[in-house]
Amino acid sequence: QWALKLLVPTVGAMLALACDEILMAGMAWLSYSEITLGLPSPMGAAMIAHRAPRQIVQRLVQLGQRLSAQDALLAGLADQVVAPADLKAYCAARAGDCAAHAGHAYAVNKRWMNRELKRDLADAANAATANQHP
Repeated sequence: QWALKLLVPTVGAMLALACDEILMAGMAWLSYSEITLGLPSPMGAAMIAHRAPRQIVQRLVQLGQRLSAQDALLAGLADQVVAPADLKAYCAARAGDCAAHAGHAYAVNKRWMNRELKRDLADAANAATANQHP
């Protein structure tokens, strides 16, 4: 049960990093706790490394530390920190802004911007498979 509790923040953080924009409530935090369970996490490292400097990757992936919403914003892992009471309205407004643009142009831009990440994730998946702990 403790392993599940440790991995829930990791799954949420991985899902967030797959998004176009990361909005965090002011009291939120993120972590990648696989290292505390003895699990390698090249996929997490690849996703974090595309948004944050190496020292942040080290803190999250190699040390399993938590990062507050404000620290995530400063590190580039969040795009905006919003008061919890305002989060729903802010997200709705951002979604409306995105929906106002041409979908095909958005999709082409996204594929282009994510090309290196896709390559790095494929490499990380291969590394994770090759280095599984027996």
